[in-house]
Amino acid sequence: MFQIAFFVVANGLALYQFGSTGQNALLIFFLICIALLTFFSVLITRLEKKGHKSAHELMARTLTFWWMLSLFGIALVLHPSVLAALLACGSLLSLAEYHSLVFPEEKSLGKIVADPYFQFPALACIANYVLLYFGLENEFFAFSATFVGVLMPLFYVMKNQTSGKATSLSALSLGFSFFAVLLPLSFAFYKLEAYAFLLIVFLTEIRDLISYWVGKAFSKTPVNDTPLSRMVHKKVAAQVSPQKTWWVGVLSTFALLILGLPLSYSVFHLEGLGFFKIFLMIVTTGILGLYGDLAFSLIKRIHGQKDSGTWLPGGSGIIDRIDALVFTVPVAYFILKFL
Repeated sequence: MFQIAFFVVANGLALYQFGSTGQNALLIFFLICIALLTFFSVLITRLEKKGHKSAHELMARTLTFWWMLSLFGIALVLHPSVLAALLACGSLLSLAEYHSLVFPEEKSLGKIVADPYFQFPALACIANYVLLYFGLENEFFAFSATFVGVLMPLFYVMKNQTSGKATSLSALSLGFSFFAVLLPLSFAFYKLEAYAFLLIVFLTEIRDLISYWVGKAFSKTPVNDTPLSRMVHKKVAAQVSPQKTWWVGVLSTFALLILGLPLSYSVFHLEGLGFFKIFLMIVTTGILGLYGDLAFSLIKRIHGQKDSGTWLPGGSGIIDRIDALVFTVPVAYFILKFL
């Protein structure tokens, strides 16, 4: 009940603020998001009542999207520093959850926070957000490269160990790259073009639900030796994730184009960016959203874990909900900034 009350109040305040200040693009965007999430919430509730085996996971995903929308609404109404703090919290919690994947014996947040192997990259993550907040992007990239290539190895050397946690250097360096370098670029993207940032975050998250329903529809098609059947059921990486197919990935990307292009022009008025950049950002979001899921599925399999964690409502993991953003947002940012 608290969740519903929070969603209503947070989104109601955001809508009121956007409407009263003439921010029509944000007003329309939030109304679209609320309509879609309400539709999916009602649909999934009906599936739960029918005992559908995937309904619980779908509801957990939908609740996460409600939380994201509500928190983004509050952050956008307030000062940009609130958004920076929100994104920084997301990065730190993701780092902590990744830490629990690498060290399965450390599942509680309190135990993770007390571990120097988490504290050191966490401090560097905060430093990266501070650099980006003040617009020091060159310093951000220089510090990130120095931290991964010099400071992390030096930290491990000074620990003077060759076994146990000493073997985690490469794994934790990769986690730092994901959540303390790539994910913080979300804030740089927001500062560069806020509407493009919101578009890519929305398309990345909605791709999850689109992929599920598209995949569900095509899973009912018979598997045989015809060219059409082979095309529909061709796996992207069967050993990593047996359910992911090329066909669903292509159709989901096409669906993002159908949804994203009208949003870009009619709601966010991003025509000044040019069709090529908008098209490329949407297509890469579709492709990299799929590969983001697969990359973290691979990491979870390497570490013998089914889920990244259980800290979110519904018992799901933070990384399971934002994994695609680690890939889609930075690439869209680079397209916008450098092409």
